[in-house]
Amino acid sequence: MKEPMESVWIGTDRPNKNSLYLFQKSFEADGGVLKFKVSGNSRYRLYINGIFLCEGPCRTDALHQSYETGETLLKSGKNEILAEVLFIAEDNFLAIFTGDEPSFWFEGRYAGGTIVSDEDFMVALDESRSFVNLYYVESAVQPSEIVAPGKALRFQPVKVLYKPSENGYSAFGAIDRYNLTERKIPHMKYETPRNFVVTKSDCELEGEFISCSAKKDFFVELDAGKYVTFFPQIVLKGNVGATIKIIYSECYYDGKYQSDIRPANGQKKNRCDVTGYLTGYYDLIYCNGEEIKFSPFWFRSGRYLRIEGTGVKDVEIRNCTFQFYHYDLPIVNHFSCSDMEYNTMWNVSIQTLLCCMQETFVDCPYWEQQQYLMDSSLAMLYTFCVSDDTALIKKAIEEIAAVCAPDGLLYARYPTRFDQIIPGFSLFFAFMLKNYLMYTGDVSFVKKHMGKVESCLAFFDSKLTKEGLVGPTGYWPFVDWGKGWERGIPTRDLSEPLTYYNLLYSNALKWTEELYRAVGREGSAVDLFCKRNILNNAINQFCFVNGLYSDTPGGDSFSICCQVFAILGDICEDKNALFDRVQNSELTESSFSMNFFLLRVYQLLGRYDLADHLFDKWRDMLENNMTTWGESPVFARSECHVWSSVMLYEFTSVILGIQPIEAGCKKVQINPYTEILDYAQGSMATPYGEIFVRFDRNGEKVHLTVDSPAEIVKLIHGKAYLEPHIELEY
Repeated sequence: MKEPMESVWIGTDRPNKNSLYLFQKSFEADGGVLKFKVSGNSRYRLYINGIFLCEGPCRTDALHQSYETGETLLKSGKNEILAEVLFIAEDNFLAIFTGDEPSFWFEGRYAGGTIVSDEDFMVALDESRSFVNLYYVESAVQPSEIVAPGKALRFQPVKVLYKPSENGYSAFGAIDRYNLTERKIPHMKYETPRNFVVTKSDCELEGEFISCSAKKDFFVELDAGKYVTFFPQIVLKGNVGATIKIIYSECYYDGKYQSDIRPANGQKKNRCDVTGYLTGYYDLIYCNGEEIKFSPFWFRSGRYLRIEGTGVKDVEIRNCTFQFYHYDLPIVNHFSCSDMEYNTMWNVSIQTLLCCMQETFVDCPYWEQQQYLMDSSLAMLYTFCVSDDTALIKKAIEEIAAVCAPDGLLYARYPTRFDQIIPGFSLFFAFMLKNYLMYTGDVSFVKKHMGKVESCLAFFDSKLTKEGLVGPTGYWPFVDWGKGWERGIPTRDLSEPLTYYNLLYSNALKWTEELYRAVGREGSAVDLFCKRNILNNAINQFCFVNGLYSDTPGGDSFSICCQVFAILGDICEDKNALFDRVQNSELTESSFSMNFFLLRVYQLLGRYDLADHLFDKWRDMLENNMTTWGESPVFARSECHVWSSVMLYEFTSVILGIQPIEAGCKKVQINPYTEILDYAQGSMATPYGEIFVRFDRNGEKVHLTVDSPAEIVKLIHGKAYLEPHIELEY
């Protein structure tokens, strides 16, 4: 940090369970603007004079502790700083790093002086709120909250822990326990509060807002209108002995009621059909006869809410609203066309992406809430299709590169306290960097992380057998959620090489070749080209069986994902012949996680006219009134999964045909797919400004309009253009 720290970390004794603490300090001021920096452990929410200002620390790697900045107007006279600090002491909520004890750090400056965290602060345990796992569930996500008001706060002096070093480390390089680093992304966006709509209830409802009164046990079910990541705000009053349960559900389930938050046999159909039942994560409130205002400490996810009251004699729910909560992504790219279904797909894809953009990218906001490497490589690409904001993208790359196993592999997901390795995911780091470079041109940033790409490649190189194939990798060799594949692996014999891992390794070598050439390392690119040719020869010798690539060398099972990477990696000799075999063979289908790559095959071979049937899976979701895209096309365990937002890429890069072909969008190919639409228009942001494309089709004739910065070379039908405005007929 540039300025010497005047404040100290303050805290209290470590509890043996998850606990919420209040750090408080009052001070006098003559008004004016207070500019501040703040952090806490494990998580905090900051209020000054009762106004919520920010939360954090922003999730990042284990070696750094984010601090947030902000400003607020002070009152003339007495002012109060209050921070709620949640300390994670248990083996849950593993998405959040936690330190040795509950602690808080603050430094504020205004015209009249400085306000810092010091021995003048007081701290109290808030015994009215508990954070526990009430069910067996993925341990990365938030615990349930139990609210039991009535226990008085007992403030006591804080413990002074230590003073931060000026740069986060000592003169001898010893890193601080909390190595303070300024937050790298904007504060999260809280959208305007909205009202729920009642779907079912057995109690008396009143007024425009959701309010009800009950003299007996009751329930009310509410609809947010679409899937959201949100903070509910609930105001209620109930008799002592009444318990309010708030259930957050992704959708209604058909069939016999199951209390399990993941119903084993629950079926999901029309998401607007409310005849089924709701189940999922929940919070509990124990009434005490006074008005209670409840909003959870961590965001919730889903579309539906169920409020149940038991032990009720006299309960009022006076208000119930919610705020959509997500990364503050400016949507600057747009798309519209003559197909209204496509326009809806675009909007649903954006909603899915926003719900999966929190302080990190998350695979899904309801379950794991984890920044998986493979999922995030696609999320980043989709983000480039809608925005010029790269802050979360850069942050994700830096976090994923921050840790690796001693053998060179990157973690499958990070940041988290739950280490996991899926060997194939490490190879997507090269794919991630390649796309980042193409859209931004930030060579110095990419160079900084090339070492991690090389360590991943070195791991796979170390697994080569005498036949020249990548052998067993250990860990969880996940491939895809293929039908009948246990744990996503096409064979139960883990001593066998996996063809997919060989194909993926070859593709990663190709991606890295492109990176080497872009950063000026031609010799390294040539070395990888030679290595890739040797690997491809071994793949073709041992894994190409009867015109298809088998899931294991010489095996008799075949999957689409293997054929896809054989084509994309230039491994097969006759790509069109292999494509035709795929079209006419019964192979294990790809899940949504692989559909992006499958669609690239159709695009690469000029067969995109045959790809429309793949969109049927998304049409089915629209037919079922899903408002975000699910994890899989059949039983969507997750109703909102970022890897399914592939339409953002399809409509921008294929329908509009805008594709960077030189790093930083210095040269862009514009080759719109005009066969199925009367018109389409949209834009894509570049480092030089926006590219706008519109085409209108009249019979066999197409009128194309392109507006773009003059600095960009536009390659249209093989001809290069520099003009900022282009109109063509063909």
